Amino acid sequence: MKLHLIAATVVTAAMLATGTIAASAASAASTTPSDSPVSGDCRFAQRLEAAWKHLPAELRGDLRALKNLPAGADRAEEARAIRDRALGGDYGPRAQSRAGQAQDRRISVVAGFPAELRADLDELKAAAPESRPELVKEIADTALDGGYGAKVQSLVERVQSSEAWQNCVADRQAGN
Repeated sequence: MKLHLIAATVVTAAMLATGTIAASAASAASTTPSDSPVSGDCRFAQRLEAAWKHLPAELRGDLRALKNLPAGADRAEEARAIRDRALGGDYGPRAQSRAGQAQDRRISVVAGFPAELRADLDELKAAAPESRPELVKEIADTALDGGYGAKVQSLVERVQSSEAWQNCVADRQAGN
């Protein structure tokens, strides 16, 4: 429970920062090694699923098609095209607004990351899908232990004590 949401938050920021779609993060964040201090009490994939249902149908279709493309330049190009269509309003005004907000947030958040964290997130982005769960755990452990500095550690601690974190944990314990 401790690191799962933290890892998901870091992975989400990484995926948004690199143009990779959050659906990829769900598969990376949904598996946790058994010796991890992370329990199965808080599942990022469930939160993604709830958000997924609120996306416009056309955007969901484009993201499904993107997921089926092999990793590489074509997939990255299509991810950028989807982002550009969202920013251009092709998926509706709400998606356009959210895409703009996400882009602004991504720029400011990633720019403030320590170089070591940005490098680890770049490594995560380039890693094979089957390697990502362990890399996510390593990044989360490093963040929690202060390996990326006091600011990142403080952010991790705030995430753990946040209402959203506690709600996620409570939902999982209730079987939701």
